[in-house]
Amino acid sequence: MIMELKPCPFCGYDTHLTVSEVDAIEVIVDGEVIAESPTFAVACSFCGSDGPESLSVDGARDAWNHRAARAPAAT
Repeated sequence: MIMELKPCPFCGYDTHLTVSEVDAIEVIVDGEVIAESPTFAVACSFCGSDGPESLSVDGARDAWNHRAARAPAAT
């Protein structure tokens, strides 16, 4: 089952969201790279915002959906 994504907290769109590989982390031992692991993030192609990176697609979706709530408007 694929976890649904909450709308973008900046522009409000939910149809412009994608989860993709954005980077890779390297595991270095004694100055030598012994492993590399991709990282993933949710991004909004409408406004350009992106969520935190995670080591899995599900982790990226979860991080996007559990972000801090929007601050109330100033009065």
